[in-house]
Amino acid sequence: MHSISQLAAISPSLVSLNTVKDLGVVTDSELTFEKHCSKLSQTGFFHLCRLWAIRRSLTAPAMKTLVHAFVTSRLDFCNAILVGLDVRLYSSTLGLINYTVESMGV
Repeated sequence: MHSISQLAAISPSLVSLNTVKDLGVVTDSELTFEKHCSKLSQTGFFHLCRLWAIRRSLTAPAMKTLVHAFVTSRLDFCNAILVGLDVRLYSSTLGLINYTVESMGV
């Protein structure tokens, strides 16, 4: 098996990445999923803020449907990978869930 430095010498165009995104899950070399949790929270809060801006134009059932479509479904997708992780890593994700429930009335 070749080391990274040996591979770089063989092929200078070879690039080593710290994180990889596959099927919507951001995986790092240490399998901490810290970047995945951070990106999940960032995307969720972005969509909640956009929905909050148009809330007066929507009925309550329509708002719940959109929150589920844009936020809850992303939290539910591949959530099994978060089992057993340190709570500090996914605390921002838990904050997203709490914000969704409290602020949107969903």
